[in-house]
Amino acid sequence: MKRFWPTLTLRIMAREKGRTLASFLGNLLAVTLLLAALMLFFSVQNGLVEGELADTGRWKVIASDLTPEELDAPREGFSLVGSYQELGTLLVGHYTAVVAGFDQALLDLIPVTLLEGRLPETEGEVLAPMGTASSGGQNWAVGDTITLADGRSFTVCGVMEQLSLEEPEIVRQGGKY
Repeated sequence: MKRFWPTLTLRIMAREKGRTLASFLGNLLAVTLLLAALMLFFSVQNGLVEGELADTGRWKVIASDLTPEELDAPREGFSLVGSYQELGTLLVGHYTAVVAGFDQALLDLIPVTLLEGRLPETEGEVLAPMGTASSGGQNWAVGDTITLADGRSFTVCGVMEQLSLEEPEIVRQGGKY
């Protein structure tokens, strides 16, 4: 009984040579297509990294949802340029705005143009963008209080031009990330 299945399989394969060959070639083709798809994926990924290196001399990695311990952990070949933390959301008209805190290193890379007031100096202070569609058309003023959806409040200490991190010249300022 121990050799029943292998013996039966070999008999059927010998009797159905055409079907056996077709099955073998089908499996070979499937493995070849899978390897081709993987090679295409890694080739495109490598092309993106090489293109970024050619354009800027560096490439960047964005990691989200890191704990403070993970953020401080050393990584071979990587250097932390800056970080920001989403503090919460704010409903302004029909828009939901994200309120975020930037560390000084990242703030140095982003061109912030103050229209009035000053940069935040304490944890309870924020910069607000001038009134645009993305801020619900809200015109903030120094001294206004912003209350997040979770109930925390911040005082506007300065009004700045609207940030647009989608523009390459902002992200690449000075060739740094």
